[in-house]
Amino acid sequence: MVVYICSPLRGNPPYSMQKRNKNLRKAIVYGRKAFVEGYVPIIPHLYFSSFLDDSNTEERKKGIEMAVELVSKCDAVWVYDDGCISDGMKAVLKQATLLNKTIEFKE
Repeated sequence: MVVYICSPLRGNPPYSMQKRNKNLRKAIVYGRKAFVEGYVPIIPHLYFSSFLDDSNTEERKKGIEMAVELVSKCDAVWVYDDGCISDGMKAVLKQATLLNKTIEFKE
């Protein structure tokens, strides 16, 4: 089963590289958990952040669009919100709902 790991990248304002990097490290942990449990984790913000500039409005928009597209390829969406549902996460959750994907909130 393929699971989409939905967690914040920038989080809520104020934005900082420190917060972004902390969120990326958390996403790695979430992906590892899914892997250990036998799932295939899809974590777009880990991959996209390696070549997109999140501070560039157009590139951020394209990154969110690509992430939303990947929801259709997944069986379920696992949400790790850490008290923050970012704009990107909202877009992913909206698409998951439209596609009737299973959405699970994790800790």
